[in-house]
Amino acid sequence: MIGTGDPYSFNEIVDRLNDQLNADIGPEYVENPIPEDVYVHDTCADRTIPTKRQRNSTRAPSTGAVSADERS
Repeated sequence: MIGTGDPYSFNEIVDRLNDQLNADIGPEYVENPIPEDVYVHDTCADRTIPTKRQRNSTRAPSTGAVSADERS
């Protein structure tokens, strides 16, 4: 869901988290401290740019541990 390249609203993310966690926690709406003229309302992952881990995927299989330089 997150990082898929598909847009989701905040409420949709809350709903899906509740579904996965078998919970019923409502969102808490607070005043946004970021000025309206610089706030980014809509974002969407650009999956066309590979991450460092994807670029290095030709290496031997990992043990699951991620080194500090692979986290970026």
